[in-house]
Amino acid sequence: MAYDKRALVGVGGWLAFFIITLCLNAIATPLSALQVSAIPGTTRFGSGWTAYLALVWALSAAKLAGFAYMAWRLNARQNASTPRIVIRGLWIVAVVPALVDALGGTALLGLSANDAGRVMGSEVFRPGVYAAVWTAYLLRSERVANTYADTDNEADSLAAVFE
Repeated sequence: MAYDKRALVGVGGWLAFFIITLCLNAIATPLSALQVSAIPGTTRFGSGWTAYLALVWALSAAKLAGFAYMAWRLNARQNASTPRIVIRGLWIVAVVPALVDALGGTALLGLSANDAGRVMGSEVFRPGVYAAVWTAYLLRSERVANTYADTDNEADSLAAVFE
């Protein structure tokens, strides 16, 4: 089936699916924090449990804001800088909080490195895979290239939105 490559413009297809996954991540982040908060603190962790819950909620809020901003940016600002901003944001929002959670959890809860590795290994690996897959998509997709194409003057295109 032949199609015109110029028709690959706008938010649709895999790009729309990516935005949906960003929104789902934004929703799932506080839900996972609620799930962790529902685990009763044990005497084994002592006061470290309360500090760890504060860390989880702070990371959850940061991830929520980051994922929501990227979804909004992809949908509302169709200029050449958007994919670059989203790629940086993906790596920062997906990977950094996972590493901080793993390291903070280990320190605050007094877990050994082996315990932390077993419990949080996939929690650090999975976000990296997510960021890598979507980075490759954003860099290679014809729809992304057409939708977020260079314009002569991005300020003029933004001004046109408000006229």
